Amino acid sequence: MIICDTTSVNTGRSNGVVVRIQRAMVGKGLEMPQYIGCQHHILDRILKHVLDFYVSKTTTKPNLNYKFIDELLENYEELQSEYKAETEMDVDEKPGWRDDFKFLYELCKAFQHCKKHAAFPVIEWRKLPSLHSARWNSRAIYTLIAYFLLPS
Repeated sequence: MIICDTTSVNTGRSNGVVVRIQRAMVGKGLEMPQYIGCQHHILDRILKHVLDFYVSKTTTKPNLNYKFIDELLENYEELQSEYKAETEMDVDEKPGWRDDFKFLYELCKAFQHCKKHAAFPVIEWRKLPSLHSARWNSRAIYTLIAYFLLPS
């Protein structure tokens, strides 16, 4: 069994590390090992496809961001100051979580609160996470922030 992240260097169809290991194992007369993507990376890939489906993506290299991400990056402080919270919300403390996962959790709770109460909650805004092609949870954070800060 091979377990690794889902980056193209690992999962490429012809020269990915997984394919090369599988070929080498079969070449030695062994059974081909099964590939299983890392749980977090699989969820990241699903989120990538959902965002690509729902958010029109017309980007070119080197800028691979969605348009709303660029707008958040350029105007984050101003958008935070313009945000009008209408209600308080309770968020359970999740000790031990990495900061980006904690922020994602809090934004998800804020989204649920907003849908349930039809009112924007007080949100503790944090530093925007770094963007990297393998970190789609960052894009989930940006997407939820955009829901609250970008009315269009």
